Amino acid sequence: MVKDYPRFVIAEEAEWRNCIQGSLTVVNLAGLPISTRWSPEIKKEIKNIRIRVTSKVVDLIDGSQDKLRPKVLISATAVGYYGTSETRVFNEQSPSGNDYLAEVCREWEAAELRVNKDVRVALIHIGVVLGKEGGALAKMIPLFMMFAGVPLGQAIVN
Repeated sequence: MVKDYPRFVIAEEAEWRNCIQGSLTVVNLAGLPISTRWSPEIKKEIKNIRIRVTSKVVDLIDGSQDKLRPKVLISATAVGYYGTSETRVFNEQSPSGNDYLAEVCREWEAAELRVNKDVRVALIHIGVVLGKEGGALAKMIPLFMMFAGVPLGQAIVN
């Protein structure tokens, strides 16, 4: 059971406004890591943090004067948007899934897409994060060292 997880603090609004106004592009990668046990509290935070931060970024972009408003918002979401399947191959035209992560991604993307119509939005569907110091790979390495790991999936290149 998870006893503690990183608490989230939003920087002062003036600090964010200074960073956003006058920038050409804003990149939003905010989100609590999902590579932990999902208690009801953690699931709530996973969703709320993503939506709160994204909504704040969008509000600050929209509140910028036209000449200071960023032209592009690049915002993370996740391949979890598509749900999971052992047989289907997903692409950008695939519909959203029906599980918890798909729900989080739909609401997250809805917050991103409400930005001013003059701001170009690029949604990045990020997959499993593989870094030796963190993310999913750090948790998988011990299993592979005990010969308990399995391939994650099949890459299909068109």
